[in-house]
Amino acid sequence: FESALWPCFSAFSNACPQDLHARQTLTPRCWPLRARQASVPHTAHVSEAPMSCIDGFVAAVPVAKKSAYLDHARQMLPLFMEYGALQLVETWSDDVPHGKLTDFYRAVQADENEAVVFSWVLWPDKTTRDAGWKAMMGDARMNMEGQQMPFDGKRMIYGGFEILLDSSAGSSAT
Repeated sequence: FESALWPCFSAFSNACPQDLHARQTLTPRCWPLRARQASVPHTAHVSEAPMSCIDGFVAAVPVAKKSAYLDHARQMLPLFMEYGALQLVETWSDDVPHGKLTDFYRAVQADENEAVVFSWVLWPDKTTRDAGWKAMMGDARMNMEGQQMPFDGKRMIYGGFEILLDSSAGSSAT
């Protein structure tokens, strides 16, 4: 299980995070999770009891439509919050490596003119999430018929996830 916490997401994919060389050559934002955790005191709060859940999304968005995608996300934000979401995060690929077998680009069949968007919605619990999605699907504001979407929804991947570990202070997880 521990090895699953620190895969190297950089060009140094064969480097072990305990290897001093790996820590010195990777930029801080690219350090594997385990290497970053090495600097966290053992007294830091890491919760392991039931709590919120997350819906995760990965999509390919044409680089030329970045602004349109952000507008779309801003349009959806109040809807998610109205139906109980605690947070909505939209990210645009910045340092996403191309893998040899799998990667984010292949997952959504992105071409060279597309960026990968990684997004998530934080819900307080699964009950709120399920009720929120049910209500949103019945909300007329979710009807995108006739509107030009800034990405190909057929290539989007998504799913709901139970939080196993959360380093946020005051949180609890399983």
